[in-house]
Amino acid sequence: MTVYSQTEGLIYDTKNIDQPWDGTNQKAGTKCNEGSYVWVVKLTNEKGQTEQYKGAILLLK
Repeated sequence: MTVYSQTEGLIYDTKNIDQPWDGTNQKAGTKCNEGSYVWVVKLTNEKGQTEQYKGAILLLK
């Protein structure tokens, strides 16, 4: 999963399903500001095919 900020680009990246995004900018080590962020999940399904899902999340404090 990756999370992108409109102003800073990539701010979070993980390949571990047990490590969800907690609103922290992984690059800077700081909490993100309120606002809209884009997430992308890429996975390989049981048929060996790559799937990609995208969405937006609104971070509120």
